Amino acid sequence: ISAAVTSSPTLRRTIPPTASEPAGEGWSGPFWVPTRALGWSVLLIGLLLLLGVALGRVDLVLLAAPFAIGAAVGLRRMPRAVPEVIITANEDHIVEGGAVEAGITVSNPDVIGYDLVVVRTRTSPWLKLEESDRPFAITVPSDGWAAVDLAGKATRWGRQDVGPAAARVAACGGLLACRPVVTPAAGVRV
Repeated sequence: ISAAVTSSPTLRRTIPPTASEPAGEGWSGPFWVPTRALGWSVLLIGLLLLLGVALGRVDLVLLAAPFAIGAAVGLRRMPRAVPEVIITANEDHIVEGGAVEAGITVSNPDVIGYDLVVVRTRTSPWLKLEESDRPFAITVPSDGWAAVDLAGKATRWGRQDVGPAAARVAACGGLLACRPVVTPAAGVRV
């Protein structure tokens, strides 16, 4: 038991490796994973086809056709790149009670647009940024970007963090989702 307690488990990284960094054993699997919608779609298509063949009913096979065509059309162009998340914050010194301007920018380096991007960030309790405690849902076009602006005020001196921020992307009509992409925090000097 003591050997099991003292040995540290190997954890999978949250942030995918960059192009200059080897993938190694810390990161495994594709960036894009199927969603429950794809699983339910495949299950429904399979059941309708199986019942249609087993019962000899052509109408069940014809009922499965729109679902199969819809899934195939949705998956025909799968994105290859993950989103890039950048946190921006005031660079200069701010006094207590001063205005803080921060933002989260999500860019899409791929030629295929993202259907939905859900972005969430954590902030220091001493930065009162409007609506920073909730997730934001945005769309990002192909080879484009979208930003979420966070404005508020600093209530205490010191180095206060905006972030880390995480983004999760849905594409292909919601049939595929990207693993969460996390970016480190940016500091605000108050």
